[in-house]
Amino acid sequence: MFPPGFLDRAKMGFSLPIDEWLRTELRPMVQERVLGSALTDLGIVNRGAVRTLIQEHDHGRSHGAILWNLLMLGEWFEQYGGRAQWARESQGG
Repeated sequence: MFPPGFLDRAKMGFSLPIDEWLRTELRPMVQERVLGSALTDLGIVNRGAVRTLIQEHDHGRSHGAILWNLLMLGEWFEQYGGRAQWARESQGG
């Protein structure tokens, strides 16, 4: 099924083009899930700082790791009702 030696060879890593994705296909998602989300509305993430990161990333700086993490945080926050929880806590309830 596999060529000789294939299963015995050393592991080989690979990388994903996250930097490029965040400049192209995923950029609208970053805009929506980070800049236009409860993360910035509630002051959990600084909107201006994120805008700066996005602009710098668009112009060639490599902020892919932090933007990816912010995107995943935004997805998690939306998925698990973070907005409601933070709103209750900020109102003392």
